Amino acid sequence: MGFDQQTWKSAAEAFAVLVERQASKRAFLDWFLAFHPPKGLSATDWMEVVPPVAEAVNGLGWMTPGDRDYVSSRILDFVQQAFTELWPSGCQPDAALDAMKGFMTWVESQPDDTVVRFCWELMSFDRTFTPAPVWALKHSGRLAGAISYDSLELAVALWDEAETMYWWPEERWAVMSWDAASTPYTKLLSHDSYLVRAAAAMALGRLFFGLHTKTESRIVPALSNLLVMIRDRERITPGVAGPFLCGAVWGIAPDEWSSFADGFDMESWFIQTLRHSGQEREVPHIQSLEFYAHELFSDDANAIREFLMMGRKELAVMTATDRPSAIPDLLPVLEEMSASSDPEIAAAIREYLSVKTHHAGMQHLNK
Repeated sequence: MGFDQQTWKSAAEAFAVLVERQASKRAFLDWFLAFHPPKGLSATDWMEVVPPVAEAVNGLGWMTPGDRDYVSSRILDFVQQAFTELWPSGCQPDAALDAMKGFMTWVESQPDDTVVRFCWELMSFDRTFTPAPVWALKHSGRLAGAISYDSLELAVALWDEAETMYWWPEERWAVMSWDAASTPYTKLLSHDSYLVRAAAAMALGRLFFGLHTKTESRIVPALSNLLVMIRDRERITPGVAGPFLCGAVWGIAPDEWSSFADGFDMESWFIQTLRHSGQEREVPHIQSLEFYAHELFSDDANAIREFLMMGRKELAVMTATDRPSAIPDLLPVLEEMSASSDPEIAAAIREYLSVKTHHAGMQHLNK
């Protein structure tokens, strides 16, 4: 079912019926998949649908926790779209927020990662203005400390710089200097906010990669020296190593990396960095060190055991369950994990060995 101006009201009514009859997750998913709002909504149209859908986030008590979380996340995505792509001229932000107080209270109650992701998507859509929900979260005090509004704003700006660098032509790179351009990003690696540190590290990685691959002079630090610096920073302030690799397109551009890696032992660097650093925080659109590690070591039983000894059980399970084709080679360590005294690890690996599909069993981990 598609939506046009004439069926807009029926869309709102259909959603209300789903709530009234306590519909299944599948029924809600079907509604969201069919939702194709027309362009040029009026403020009246917007207010007719968006607040009721948003407010439903507090009325899903009949669902299992897993289904409720899934539908809630779809509602969150819907509201994000409503305040960006669908925001109509003439709609009053205060009136919109007043009609969805329950939703905003729910957002405030969510973990930092959820709040950050919601605000990040709103703030990065159009840098010329900040959507009303972000201001509301700022004024309520929810955006504070490491996820303050100022830190979010700076992190999004740095991430945007890194993304823009990816598309620079060679003529733009030709006028860049590592010493001058890298200084601000390097300074921000010690910022109080993990969001800013991650975004700065991503920009630094993108700068390194661009100067190495888009310029002839290549007056850039050796990869080995730079990665030692990143490793040392990671020990003090976790969450910069993965973003640096993300910016430097690790694993995506193997030919380019081979031109400047110069035999550097990346596997040893990964193990040393993970062994002596703390846990990373999730940052939107930026890959973590553990993400890259689980792909690099997906057929390495010794590395998986090492991750377990480090106390990184999620990484160990994620790595062990990454490639079903590697099960025969990893069977000894998989059997050890299935007999683990940690019930979460044991349950995850037993399911993986039974189902033999990518990352089967990960849901057993209490993240």
